[in-house]
Amino acid sequence: LLAGLDAGRRFRAIEHDWDTIVREQEAALTRQLERRMESALERARTAVDLASQAALRASPGSALFQQLESVRERTGIDALALFTHGGDLLAWAGDHRGSLPESVRRVQSGTHFAERPLYSYLYVSKPVGGNRQHVVAAMLMETGLVQDHGAISFTGSFEERTGARPVFRSGGGVDADWVLVEGTDTIVHARFERMTQAQAREQVEQ
Repeated sequence: LLAGLDAGRRFRAIEHDWDTIVREQEAALTRQLERRMESALERARTAVDLASQAALRASPGSALFQQLESVRERTGIDALALFTHGGDLLAWAGDHRGSLPESVRRVQSGTHFAERPLYSYLYVSKPVGGNRQHVVAAMLMETGLVQDHGAISFTGSFEERTGARPVFRSGGGVDADWVLVEGTDTIVHARFERMTQAQAREQVEQ
């Protein structure tokens, strides 16, 4: 009886207060996205800080690979790499699906977003002081594959927790729910796929 009464109330709200429901839902999702992106970026920045320190201390060889892997596991990012400023790979830890953009291999600092059909990544780079090297942290933001159980992306994790899926695109966007700006550059923006009234009714029925 209680379930029936609650469902009836929610059906009436969907019918008569849909605009209010959408506004409240979007505001709540945006707050969650901001918190989770802030945490993800903080982990990536911590990773490049620790990796640059390790690169300064370690001699070339397997020890550096192990230290990068230790940093990667500690921060929970997908991949860490050490490059020369010319783009040559020196050390690597983690998994990266698809090729690494040439610009990321050579750009020494900052945050970059690579939007691709299958795998889109957010990168954070930092130079290693005085060594003509830089470290890059990579985070898998979304995948274009409908079923890809081997790739746990940010959007997949967010959707699993909230039921809503953010879509990330390069640069700025109209009516974006979230944007990442560095200086005067808009690196990436995200917006949520809007739920329809039919989908909302289906959720209540389930």
